[in-house]
Amino acid sequence: INVDATYTGSISGKVTDPQSETGNLTNSLYVALGSRGMYQVPLNGEYTIWGLSTGTYRVEFMDWGNFYLDTYYGNTYSIDDATAIEVTDGQPYLNADVVLTRSAVATGTLVQPGGAPIPPHTASMRVRAYTEDGVEVWSGETNPDDSTFVLNELPTGGYRLGFMDTNCLYANTYYPGVSQFASSGPISVQRGKILALGNIEMSPHNNGCTPEAVSTPTVTVTQGAV
Repeated sequence: INVDATYTGSISGKVTDPQSETGNLTNSLYVALGSRGMYQVPLNGEYTIWGLSTGTYRVEFMDWGNFYLDTYYGNTYSIDDATAIEVTDGQPYLNADVVLTRSAVATGTLVQPGGAPIPPHTASMRVRAYTEDGVEVWSGETNPDDSTFVLNELPTGGYRLGFMDTNCLYANTYYPGVSQFASSGPISVQRGKILALGNIEMSPHNNGCTPEAVSTPTVTVTQGAV
């Protein structure tokens, strides 16, 4: 990574994922230095940013694939809490290491009543996460091939999950596959670990389609060590 060959300072370190079985990272991970730009991190996580002038830097690691939480050097998620790096011309700053946290907190699969797979590309499923007072904080789509979904980038807190088919083949459904909010079951997930929710049965819609009216169960997300 070469920012400007006229400057001679550098920052280097290693980015790691403790849950990786191979030791490799995703190919969508970048290291950013604010207005100085962003540069791809090699799969092995060993990076060097060359050509820096004397100054103070705060280094951010961003995953465009949303597999990891965006993290600053100092293992924090806020630039205000990031560890400042003092770079001097002609001097390398070594061991600016970071441990990443996977952004996913839960996965699941939406299926037909009785557990049969939803035929590929028939339904148009959305999964939404709300705070307990009904404010939407996350929305995503299921994989159209197999109706699987991944919840990611949710801060610590309590949530309600909603499953909605905008094609109106299935009724709005509450986890773990019930039609009434009062019957829904809470789950507990931990940041840095992925909870498998398994199959969640959707209900066929019988009384018109109202996808905007979805509301779903409470989920408790608790901060945990990676």
